[in-house]
Amino acid sequence: MMFGGGMLLAWLIPIVGGYFLIRYLVDQNKAQSRTDQADPLTILQRRYATGEITQQEFNERKKDILNAQTFFGG
Repeated sequence: MMFGGGMLLAWLIPIVGGYFLIRYLVDQNKAQSRTDQADPLTILQRRYATGEITQQEFNERKKDILNAQTFFGG
């Protein structure tokens, strides 16, 4: 009897843990997507901080974003 219960736990714990891990990762991805869509300036700052774009590109794009937000009332 004890062997059967132990085997059940040996399967149940990783399955439940895997479920919550996947759920956590999906929720993190959704939160990141909402943040990215909401604030283009934050995306630009992140790209500059990681070295993906130069300072000149950052300044040009920042000016474009701020002009667009002013134009569209954002």
